[in-house]
Amino acid sequence: MTTTEDRLRAALHARAELVSVPAHRGQPAAPQPRGRRVLVAIATAATVAAIVTIVTVTLHVSSPPDPGETLGGTGTVQPISGSPLTRRELASAAWTGSSLLIWGGKPFATQTGLAPTLTDGAVYDPVTDSWQPAPNNPATSAPSLASATVTVGSIVYTFGVQQQSDNGGFDAVSARFDPATTKWSTLAAPPLCATAAAVVGERINVAGFICSSMAGTRVPVWATYDTASGQWSTGVQPPPTDARQLLIWHGGILAVGFYGQCEFLAPGASSWTGLPPVPDADITGSMDPGMSPPKVAVGVLGDRLIAVTRVRTAEKLSHIYAWDDRTATWGVPVSVAHDGPADWHWAVTTDRIAWIADGGLVWIDKFLTPNFVSSPGVSSTDGAAPTLTFLGSNTVAYWGLRVTGEPTNTGLLFHLPSTGR
Repeated sequence: MTTTEDRLRAALHARAELVSVPAHRGQPAAPQPRGRRVLVAIATAATVAAIVTIVTVTLHVSSPPDPGETLGGTGTVQPISGSPLTRRELASAAWTGSSLLIWGGKPFATQTGLAPTLTDGAVYDPVTDSWQPAPNNPATSAPSLASATVTVGSIVYTFGVQQQSDNGGFDAVSARFDPATTKWSTLAAPPLCATAAAVVGERINVAGFICSSMAGTRVPVWATYDTASGQWSTGVQPPPTDARQLLIWHGGILAVGFYGQCEFLAPGASSWTGLPPVPDADITGSMDPGMSPPKVAVGVLGDRLIAVTRVRTAEKLSHIYAWDDRTATWGVPVSVAHDGPADWHWAVTTDRIAWIADGGLVWIDKFLTPNFVSSPGVSSTDGAAPTLTFLGSNTVAYWGLRVTGEPTNTGLLFHLPSTGR
């Protein structure tokens, strides 16, 4: 029985082309990291083999590679057909296992604070390169507010925030999308404004804050949604960091903050333990992250915890770090001469981290070898804030590019080789 990725690769292999996109974006900055603390609980929970010392390697790109050429691997790029959606930015995206769901965002080139929230969406089939409209999502968040999305099986769960029209307050909302019926269903209201989520079996763990504290110092909250019963539960101590990623690691949960802060909830534990933050995660200054996306991408790739940071220097540079269980520290970085993860321009799956750099897409697996798939004109600072989503392990969808004169948003599929190791 062939998988969707196998069918996609066979059906679309001969149609790889390239498109170009202009872009721009400002650069935020980060505060000083917290002091390091060694996690004793990790030593007892770890079952992973020790990580070898990583030597520093630099991948230099003096000029754009030829179309479709990859540095350190192979890959191709294919345009995505025009969607039925109006031009927009800051949309949300999720992979159902067979289709890409896009929804929400705000009208293109409008100020975020004044823009209406778009609630409509569409479903993309990568095998046939075709779209069909999807109904409005009743739990769509305004682009400037908190949200979290996960997929359980083929069902997409989204947790959002909506502003009250009468008093300016905020309400937490949630919904599920079933690709079999292409319909949304409203769920029980969450007890928090969500910022990150992770799935364990049929239960969705959600980090966030009390909605009434959004305008001031946010009060963290932790809640769990049972997909079988449709009920919420609370009681677990929330992570002290403003979590933007939740990862299943060593049987527990790792919470990663905007600036690379790390907190770990060991299996059976009732409180979180601090880990050393990811080094040099967006080291450029002191901007309040607000509801902006983080500048560090962290993933559990096979049996290794890997982080990619965007280092702002005169030369575009990113650092790749691997966690060392023996010393409970981050190892020596691998340096890559490309911009690192920026805003919405990165994605994580179980065996890769990918991010958009100027001129194409960079991806790594647990062996930390940087690979580059060229697409001249693609920019890590695309002002349209596109989405980047893994469609399984070997295809990445980059949707919502800004192209002057185009009536709809456009996109690319990056077809990556199997890691094979």
